[in-house]
Amino acid sequence: LAASGLVQRSRMLPFVHARLEAIGGVAVRDLSIPASMNWVVRGDRGVSFSAVLPGGDNWAEGQLAKPGYSVDAAVAEKLGLRLGDRVTLNVGGRSRTAPVVNLRETDWTKLDLDFPIIATPATFSGIPHTLAVSLKANQGRIKELEAFFGERFPTIPLIRVADVIASLAGALETIMAALGAAVTMCAVAAVVVLAGSVLQGLRVRTAEAVLFKVLGAHRRQLMGQVLIEFLGLGVLVALAAVPIGLSIAYGVARAAGLAGSAVSWNGAAGVALMAIAVTLIVGLLATLRAYTVTPARVLRARRY
Repeated sequence: LAASGLVQRSRMLPFVHARLEAIGGVAVRDLSIPASMNWVVRGDRGVSFSAVLPGGDNWAEGQLAKPGYSVDAAVAEKLGLRLGDRVTLNVGGRSRTAPVVNLRETDWTKLDLDFPIIATPATFSGIPHTLAVSLKANQGRIKELEAFFGERFPTIPLIRVADVIASLAGALETIMAALGAAVTMCAVAAVVVLAGSVLQGLRVRTAEAVLFKVLGAHRRQLMGQVLIEFLGLGVLVALAAVPIGLSIAYGVARAAGLAGSAVSWNGAAGVALMAIAVTLIVGLLATLRAYTVTPARVLRARRY
């Protein structure tokens, strides 16, 4: 591969199937594990061992000859693991217990070959293993690389990361479309409820408007009062809705394991302004008739 000129970057690591059996001597089934960590603790998962850690980290002096685990720092935080805590992995029916001796930062967004748990070579001594390889082809030479690899290793399965990303992107677009439809329905329902609550008091507002006009109030004074009222209501809606929405979104992001999620303050401000504008527009449209009605017509139609 190195001589072919087809590969821009490659990484090869031992690969074994293992199951996280216990943490600190307590069986995983008896621990309260966050749902976002199911991919680490439920069933068999791929783990590795290596004398050189991915990402440029190295084992401390003397650790290679002893059993020990390197754990992704984000995974360790979710599982409550610290340096020195003992972890038991079941590998092919054999339990291997060792302390956590290294915490490393893993950038999963690079989609490179890596594992949440990597052991020292001494930890899995005597356990059969296979090899996993990640290859990044040079620009425009993916087909050549696949052919090159297929000719020399016809029995080894190839997984194209681009296909996996396309599948995930399609699923994510479907989820986003469903969420968008749900948001639209909620927004329509909110406008209907707001308009309904305003219209319920329309007769009272009409009577008040007639009274104010008879007492000498101008139309612009009445509309100014309505503007201030619904502007205040819109601000209250925004002050309540935006923090609640951000809190729920933060909770969902944390539950999904997106520890690096960032808040879009521009988006939050846009939602707040939209809430104020919608409240103001609906309020003005719903009460416009009450404040533009002619007093004489209302008084003639009124029954005493």
